[in-house]
Amino acid sequence: MPKFNPKTGLLEMSRAEFKPSELGTLGRLSYTLLRALGMVNVVAVPHKGKATDTTPVVSINNLTIINAVLRVTGPSEGGPPHTACAATDPRGMQRLRLCHSL
Repeated sequence: MPKFNPKTGLLEMSRAEFKPSELGTLGRLSYTLLRALGMVNVVAVPHKGKATDTTPVVSINNLTIINAVLRVTGPSEGGPPHTACAATDPRGMQRLRLCHSL
């Protein structure tokens, strides 16, 4: 699922962090192929662990359809999770619509 960034008010791609050197054969092949085809956005992550650990860590977008759309279109306007609210239309009929949760 996309991640809501409260600083920008936009939905951004959710991401996963890992060390490419720790991937198995199939994982390395998949990572290399997806990166070569431009299907993932790869960002180097600053080291958070021990100062002696110099193994590179990368962050890539999760491979979901929603993230694929965000990869092509860029971050989109979003907001906090929505809830269903009852509303009355002009004919007096009760309808459900999405409302922002506060």
